[in-house]
Amino acid sequence: MQNLIKKGASFPITVMLSESHGTGNIVHWMNYFKEKYKETFGFRNTFPKPPIIHSDRALVFLLAAIEVFNFDETMARYIERCWRIVQGTANKRDLELTIIHACLGHFMKSVKRNATKELSKKTGRNVLYLLIFSTGRRSLIYISKVPFGMWLAALLVNSSTFDEMIIVWENICIVLISTNQNDRFKMLLSLLSQMADKMNKEPDKANDVLKNVTVTSKIQCQSDLDKNAYENDENDLPLGEEDAVLQIESPFNELFTRIYEECKETLKVYDEPQWNNLPNNPLFSAAYLTRLLKLYMPTEPIWSNLLLGNFTSRYGYNSNFATVPCCCHTGRTTGVSESRMRVLKEAI
Repeated sequence: MQNLIKKGASFPITVMLSESHGTGNIVHWMNYFKEKYKETFGFRNTFPKPPIIHSDRALVFLLAAIEVFNFDETMARYIERCWRIVQGTANKRDLELTIIHACLGHFMKSVKRNATKELSKKTGRNVLYLLIFSTGRRSLIYISKVPFGMWLAALLVNSSTFDEMIIVWENICIVLISTNQNDRFKMLLSLLSQMADKMNKEPDKANDVLKNVTVTSKIQCQSDLDKNAYENDENDLPLGEEDAVLQIESPFNELFTRIYEECKETLKVYDEPQWNNLPNNPLFSAAYLTRLLKLYMPTEPIWSNLLLGNFTSRYGYNSNFATVPCCCHTGRTTGVSESRMRVLKEAI
């Protein structure tokens, strides 16, 4: 709940202390809170239904939220509903149900953890020095690969439409699985850099990673991220929505996997002998791309901007079909304070 004092810290309206944090416990707690609400305000008053719920990435909270507020909706049905929304085929009921969204700070901590596993394997460090040959001239380029991996994920996070996310994903695939610096690789890396610059100019897409990591078309990456940002701590919950990925059939997963396979086919031409003189791609990491595809892309509506703010107008729906969240919903999940884990996550 918002503090009555301007810019004051938020404070909880209900708290649960429990030795067990299973979905059943969370559902029981939320239903108990609803009962107490009715006792206080009268049983004729309908319990407020939030248009969107922000939570950390713990699967139990996400599952409990859609079960309590969306009439026993499961994660599989939720992902299917999100698919209908972004495809423009959703009905009025689809748009009226509550949207769940995972905290950006928790998401980026998970991304950093996985980027560190895959992008710093060879050196055991977050930086890598590479000798690149370009137009016959030798140049030593400094590449910070873990911030680069986080930068790619931040581009996906800040995609506000499904078409935009598809473009970003296709470009990321080409950049990460190109074995050499072919023309397509250089063009799409430059395009990603331009998209990041554009996102930085949009207030609704303010993002700590995009602001502090700069990637150029010349394969130069500069990071001003706080070295302690997104580090693990004792309060970081190890569970996330990716734990449900292997248990559901996601149309998002099918689409992004198909794009990944198509990109691999497209790049086969550069394996021909006539391209052997091209310099190696220092950003190559098929393993990191595969990790992104497996852990995050099947549930991307949960952690991205796709269903934040006035998403109904972005996908061409009648504005009367859904309750439009206030403008602060976007800020709470993409603001600098959120990304640095310095604000209280709220269920509104």
